[in-house]
Amino acid sequence: MKNKFHEQYVRELGSYLIKIKADYHRWQDRCQTGDDEIKDMMFDEFCEKLTYTVGRNYIKIISNDSAHSFIVAKETKGFKKGDILMAASWNAPATNFARGNIFDDEYHIRWTGAL
Repeated sequence: MKNKFHEQYVRELGSYLIKIKADYHRWQDRCQTGDDEIKDMMFDEFCEKLTYTVGRNYIKIISNDSAHSFIVAKETKGFKKGDILMAASWNAPATNFARGNIFDDEYHIRWTGAL
């Protein structure tokens, strides 16, 4: 049972990162005109710098060396596993309310952070 949940967690985390990348690509198309080669290079760089680290209670999403958002890894402080939290600082999420849950496809995310 734990392995099945872990597989789903990894799959949904991957989908979360893909949504962030897709939003960045949409932003590029709306806001930038010019050389497609430069846009492609910027997109590739953004994707390379979009990573995550797993902590005891949260998974920190890192975008371009900044905390993008946090995903709850262990139920804590009234949040359930998979809840998306806005970053309050490099080391801590904003714990006022969840912005969505990666297991529920009804959340909105921007490349700049959790809404």
